[in-house]
Amino acid sequence: MSSQASATITGLAVLENPRFYDTKQSNSFVFDTQFYLTPHVTLVAQLRYYNAKGDHFDPMGQYVVCSTIAKTQEGAKLGSLDIKPEEYHVVGDIIWVRRLLVFYMWPLPEIIVCNPWLP
Repeated sequence: MSSQASATITGLAVLENPRFYDTKQSNSFVFDTQFYLTPHVTLVAQLRYYNAKGDHFDPMGQYVVCSTIAKTQEGAKLGSLDIKPEEYHVVGDIIWVRRLLVFYMWPLPEIIVCNPWLP
């Protein structure tokens, strides 16, 4: 029996420190990401994004992000200049991303986490 599972997180996030994921594919970026769960509680992620449209990303910006969460592979190259590998809560891939033009922290934005588990 397989024990595969997946999780999807959709919500308000700050994407920071965009950097190339693979020098052979100049469209693949990795971001340091913070999802705001509650006041003073964030989920820190390293998310990969394939930028098919060639969108511009600032060094830091506020976005609505839909991402899948993956299992971290042992020996994976995680980390950035600001965050150590052990400080990431999750890693994953961005499915879609939309830049926010206006940002309000009250009321708190909604975060949707979906983890279907089938035995």
